[in-house]
Amino acid sequence: VVAGTEELRAPPIIPEAWMVITMHPNTIHVVRPKARCGGLFLVNSGVIEEATAPEQVTLVQIPATKLAEDQGNLQGAAMVMIAAASQATGLVSVQQLENALEALTPPYRRNSIKKNIDVMQAGAAYAEENLMSLGVQAWAPVQA
Repeated sequence: VVAGTEELRAPPIIPEAWMVITMHPNTIHVVRPKARCGGLFLVNSGVIEEATAPEQVTLVQIPATKLAEDQGNLQGAAMVMIAAASQATGLVSVQQLENALEALTPPYRRNSIKKNIDVMQAGAAYAEENLMSLGVQAWAPVQA
């Protein structure tokens, strides 16, 4: 997922980012170096047992796979992670994620919407309980 305040161009391959997410141990070596100083390195602690963040980057461990499994939707781990990250940083609201899911899910996959909303809510709840002390915002407040 690539998000920004300016127009994004494809392919969204970037040298560094304020927030980097890894879901599997095989991807750590690729994404870890992209975490920018002062940023966040989010790790799916449900499958990644040991991880370290680069210097001056905050390591955030989220048991995304476990939370998805608890909701009966193991495939929803990425949805858990993006909802937790969004809730903790204000990237977008979880309601906006749910609205996008409703709007963008093709007809042949609509039966998965409820399950995906459930895992997103689990991720948001986890963030609310465990991550709000990060005190970080994805975007600087808009100046009036």
